[in-house]
Amino acid sequence: MPNLEVKEQLPLSFRRLLEISLGSIVYRLLRSAVTVAIIVLAIAFLAQIMMDGFLGRAARQAAQSRADKLAAYSRFLRQVSSVDADEPLVASFAKVQPDTAAFHNLRRWGTGDTARFIALSRQAQVYREFFDAIPLGRRVLLVQHQAGLAVFDWLAQPENYQSFREQLQRMPALRLPAGLAEFLTDWPWYRQQLSAVKSAYARVIAGVGDVDDQLAKQPTEFFSHLAAIGFAVDAEVQADILRGFEHQQRVRWAFAQLKAPPVAAGWSRQFQEPFSPGAALVSCAGSPARRAWVAQTLGGLDTEKFRAVASEYRADERLQKTAQELLSRYGSANALSERVVWLIVVSFLVCVVGIANAMLMSVLERFKEIATMKCLGARRQTIAFLFVTESVIVGVIGGIVGTVLGLIIVVVRHALAYGRVTFERFPTGDLALTFMACFCCSLLLAGIAAIYPALVAAKMAPMEAMRVE
Repeated sequence: MPNLEVKEQLPLSFRRLLEISLGSIVYRLLRSAVTVAIIVLAIAFLAQIMMDGFLGRAARQAAQSRADKLAAYSRFLRQVSSVDADEPLVASFAKVQPDTAAFHNLRRWGTGDTARFIALSRQAQVYREFFDAIPLGRRVLLVQHQAGLAVFDWLAQPENYQSFREQLQRMPALRLPAGLAEFLTDWPWYRQQLSAVKSAYARVIAGVGDVDDQLAKQPTEFFSHLAAIGFAVDAEVQADILRGFEHQQRVRWAFAQLKAPPVAAGWSRQFQEPFSPGAALVSCAGSPARRAWVAQTLGGLDTEKFRAVASEYRADERLQKTAQELLSRYGSANALSERVVWLIVVSFLVCVVGIANAMLMSVLERFKEIATMKCLGARRQTIAFLFVTESVIVGVIGGIVGTVLGLIIVVVRHALAYGRVTFERFPTGDLALTFMACFCCSLLLAGIAAIYPALVAAKMAPMEAMRVE
């Protein structure tokens, strides 16, 4: 009997291979749907984690910016009333930017090299946060019982710094920010400048006078007077201070209405709850019945003004609460935590195993189909490419669906939790990059997971595959 010679076919075009792969996916729709679902869950999880960070930090910045504007008056009132302790002063100096009123104030207060003073303030703040984050027991071993800026006074002594370095070497988990030795060299100069600044600051605010009275009567002349004595205020901040002052005046008026004896005395009896002016004003914002009771109890109340002030006060309280929640949850870090990274790695492993398992099952189901293609002259590269292409197509579908699903989940969750601040600084660019990264990850996962099943199919002997039932 003559030997049969099976010649290899010519390479198929990419379009034809793509058509075969799509046909295979449609034919095995249920198994393909399971594989797509695995990728969707993994990519949605990844997209949600990454997009949540970007969206949360953007919302935090928006809420913090609005909260800072609302607090401009209170902050200004505190600044011109008394000189803070050293630690809060250093923290405020660390935020000073060049060519601002605060920068020029520091220059007038005798800092000498103002840029160097601000740079050292920022370094001091970084090292303070490092030492404050260390557990008490370890901190005692490192710097004894020193706290705040006294830590740097203690470390400036050579023998103390040597002891600190020796103890630090025994704590490899602690990562000291770079440049501490150079900072300590400049510390005596900084301490001297800080003392001079505090003295000049105290002399300046001694000539400020009655802030509320001057803001109510002649705000423009008042800010000009402050600039003349060495406490200049940026024009934008002046506007925020005036808005905050006017808001505070309205709130004081509303509190005065609620503190009137008939209302304050009858509130607990009428509504069965303890009386607090702030809580009462918030509750009146959403309750026409309570506003009507207050108006009836007082008589002659400007109900429309009272309603507007109550609504404004409630919105401000919500904003402050939102800003605090976002700051507590997202802090100032921009990197993923180790715990989140491990969750992502585990989800990727599960995804790769699931895809590989689905593709292996596809190979086992198609033994005779693969053998037939080989007997007809299909090359190993063609068969391997078919399986990889089929997996990548599934990865494309799963990646798009998973990323969109993750984006929808995180945006809806943030909108429900934090309201409109979610969209004030919406990080469109960061989310677009995250979308592309998640999509590429889905392709990579699908491609990696298909390598082994594709090799198994490509190396299969035709006659052995034909015998499999």
